[in-house]
Amino acid sequence: SGPKMGHMAVRQAEVAAENLVAEIEGREPSARYKHEIALVVDEGGKDTVYLHKSLWEEGGKMVGRGRFWSWAKRAHEKYFRAQHS
Repeated sequence: SGPKMGHMAVRQAEVAAENLVAEIEGREPSARYKHEIALVVDEGGKDTVYLHKSLWEEGGKMVGRGRFWSWAKRAHEKYFRAQHS
């Protein structure tokens, strides 16, 4: 349940829409999509793992582990559904 890859489509659509408006108004498109991976491997407890990494930039990854990430995933799913339902 919850968001899988759809959140990337939503973010890409926002960038595309902004650039289309710019072109229609005669401006140079300037919105850029920042592609990144953010995922939680939810083991339901202290073994839950979080990974966040930009795919087009060097370095800058974050890895976390613990019960917090299981809770955060459930909270994010509720937020995402409320925003995009």
